[in-house]
Amino acid sequence: MGTINYSWYDTPSLKEGQKPYHVRVSNVITMEFEEVCKELEKTSIPTEADIRAVVEGLSHLLARRLSSGMSVHLEGLGYFSVGITAPTFNDPSEINARQIKVRTVDFRPEKKLIEEIAQETSFQKSTACERSVTLTDKSVRRLLRDFLEIHDCISAMEFRFLMNQTRATAYRRLRELCKGPRPVLIKMGGARSSVYKAGPQLSVE
Repeated sequence: MGTINYSWYDTPSLKEGQKPYHVRVSNVITMEFEEVCKELEKTSIPTEADIRAVVEGLSHLLARRLSSGMSVHLEGLGYFSVGITAPTFNDPSEINARQIKVRTVDFRPEKKLIEEIAQETSFQKSTACERSVTLTDKSVRRLLRDFLEIHDCISAMEFRFLMNQTRATAYRRLRELCKGPRPVLIKMGGARSSVYKAGPQLSVE
């Protein structure tokens, strides 16, 4: 188990007279890539099992070093460091180590990695729905009737794109359509392979 040194810093406050304080990791020592290689060196001919072993070893190494307040440099990738958090304080003397928690693992990529990604990257507009289109119950039933006149059933993904809904909204609406003694849709199959068939209420306007 490692020990992380921390210090506090203040941030400007919008309220006059208040000066909140926060914690951060102090005196970070970086473990350079050569040291990482020496600790992970297992074999000269990596197999799939070797790669898995190296990745697992790297995970444990990161946990050990980051829990000691160090940062770890992987050449060609970037720097890993630990981020900590604690309640804000109005007086540094109120800060207590027991109130500090690990918030996340921060990653700062090397400039070369970002440049390589930028060179290989192009952009296009996503076809995925990020905001659900508002549809009335009547419109939903009409779209379902048209679809199920051609197909025997509809999957959750097909429903999502047919209705132009986000994933969460599509699943919520599907659950609603399957409720009641005379549902609009009837769910068939298992949890991961379910499809929906027309229910007795689908033809009702």
